[in-house]
Amino acid sequence: MNSKRTFIAFLVLILFLCGCGNSDLAVSTETSVTISESSHISEAEETEIEEIDSQETHISKEEAIQAILDYSPEGVTEPGEDAEKGIEYYVSAAQNIYELPYWKALGIASLVLDIIPTVSEEEVVAFIDSGEHVGFESLFEGFFWDRYSDEETIEYAKAYAYYLTEYVLKSHSFTEFMSDNHREEWLKANGSKSEYVYDSIDELLDTGKSEYGDGCYAFYIGIDQWVCGKESWIHDASELYDLIHDSEGEFRIVVQDMKNDAPTWYENLGKNKKNISIVLYDDENRSFTDTTYNEAVIYLSGAPEAPHEYVHALVLGQGRPYIDGWISEGVAVRYSLKFMDDGLEAMDGIYEIITADDIKTYLTDNGWSHPDDTALYYTDVKEKYLDLKAKYGDEYTDRIYVAMAVGQQEIADEEALPGWCIAELAGGSERSASHFSYAATHLSYFGSAVATDLLIKEFGADKVLTFLYVTGDFNTEFGITQQEFIEKINQDGSYKDAFLYVE
Repeated sequence: MNSKRTFIAFLVLILFLCGCGNSDLAVSTETSVTISESSHISEAEETEIEEIDSQETHISKEEAIQAILDYSPEGVTEPGEDAEKGIEYYVSAAQNIYELPYWKALGIASLVLDIIPTVSEEEVVAFIDSGEHVGFESLFEGFFWDRYSDEETIEYAKAYAYYLTEYVLKSHSFTEFMSDNHREEWLKANGSKSEYVYDSIDELLDTGKSEYGDGCYAFYIGIDQWVCGKESWIHDASELYDLIHDSEGEFRIVVQDMKNDAPTWYENLGKNKKNISIVLYDDENRSFTDTTYNEAVIYLSGAPEAPHEYVHALVLGQGRPYIDGWISEGVAVRYSLKFMDDGLEAMDGIYEIITADDIKTYLTDNGWSHPDDTALYYTDVKEKYLDLKAKYGDEYTDRIYVAMAVGQQEIADEEALPGWCIAELAGGSERSASHFSYAATHLSYFGSAVATDLLIKEFGADKVLTFLYVTGDFNTEFGITQQEFIEKINQDGSYKDAFLYVE
């Protein structure tokens, strides 16, 4: 990789990371979405629902089917002989009466209307066993959406829902059908060769509900809302499944890490829990997050940034001034970087430099100006990279070690490379601009992560995260100026022990 192009790519990468909800940095998008607060379910509400479900009386399939047939909400016209409207009508009936996920509602509605699939049960099992469609085995709802699936895939998804529903209701009560998925049982009964995998995130995906409007699908996963359909970088249901499944798993780890670090902050957050929406959109530069005190909207332009933006969604309060954006970025990188290897491709170029047989010769051969001074800089970065590698072994990737070595070098130099600092990336025309803080004009995302890690170690995560959520003054809150703090961790060498979040 050409080294100069590496630095340009890195600047683009930094812009990808986030906009942090600053109105000056807002990116316009044609995606139109209504945030539906009523669809978000809190942890307490989920527990209450589970308790109610456990107390439900036994429901026979005959009773359930009759209730669906008798469904006649006020103001809704029955479908009559229209088969297409009929299936939609009874799917809606099954979901509204019994809170069923889409595949179960479709399966029972197909049985009610006696709509027999055009493909056989054996063909569906073979389709699953081919392993070509990640997430299909779990019957992720996206496989029923024509935006993400072709006609054949949708046909197989509907047949899968029909046969699985039919099988379960032959040997189980409707109450058991409501509460369990029975996929493994059905697959084994049909001689499937697939090794069935169904984790806690799949359980959330299975019970997720969706709404469609204005070309967008709003898909609710626990307390999160995913809005998708108008982006071009997700091509099919398998990619959408991977994005949501992996991101939701990372979100839960991030939240647990932050809860462990800052229990008081987390308790206060829970009292005023935000509704968080993740809107998939197209942008060549970056993802960003807009926040208020009770709502956050993440505009996501790439999968690697999802956990980083989720931290912003949790931490930032409404209108938080960007003067302390370095702490916001530092917290987001600290808790999310371990998931972001795929978003750090630009680190490959720096890795190539610091692992060259002779750094000065490498820089000279690749046309770098001032190779002597530059070689000294990268030699220092290499030393820090090797120290991190020796300390943590294979726990993290080379890209992550390189990124944090660069961050540590910024503290050692008390200066980021030109073009890398937070202030410049946020549109600061001069490094001395009064509306940016000292740290924001001297640190990049990675230097901010190092400094913030030490800020948390000295003052506690509760204090730092609370400071971000409410408007405050750094000097008043921490009893030290930002410049003094950066100089302090430079002089005592504590930056050498800073790293992203570790157990």
